[in-house]
Amino acid sequence: PESANIVLWLLGTRIPADALSQLTAWTEQVRNADRVLKRPVLADVVALERTYSRHLDMTGVSRHVLHSTFGLKSYRNWLIERRQFAQPGSFLWTWVQTEPVAKLVEDRRSAGLSPIVVEPEQLRLLVYSSLAAGYRGIGYWTLSTLESETPSGLERKLALAQINMHLELLEPWLATSRLQAQIPFS
Repeated sequence: PESANIVLWLLGTRIPADALSQLTAWTEQVRNADRVLKRPVLADVVALERTYSRHLDMTGVSRHVLHSTFGLKSYRNWLIERRQFAQPGSFLWTWVQTEPVAKLVEDRRSAGLSPIVVEPEQLRLLVYSSLAAGYRGIGYWTLSTLESETPSGLERKLALAQINMHLELLEPWLATSRLQAQIPFS
């Protein structure tokens, strides 16, 4: 009864290949304890997508790319590559980075530079890149509260609300479609 409000079981993020036996045992324990509600079990992994996707209901694959040399097209292609490593038909999801990496923020602060922010357009492009790669779930990665009233915090909150409204409009199509191919255009 205490866990009735829980929608799913997230077993961790950035789970490495050497944690496979531990994760499979943990998944089995969770499923045995949750025989009545049968909620989905998910985890974010960094390798062995095919093997992990056999044991998880939802397999997460993510990478922080903002403010790096890794462009959004490369990010989309990387997501596609990781999806192809998973079991065919697996439900894949990814974290969308909503704030700069903490080390970058600290480096800029210690150098006396202005703070770096994630622009709403960057958030939108990360979400659309994930959808274009065939991912069916999106999580917003943040270490700070989404209730921040700073100008950048408010902008982020409004951008995520707008993205969620776009996703809600697209939901019937996204939920029933399958990625067929990537079509280049110019």
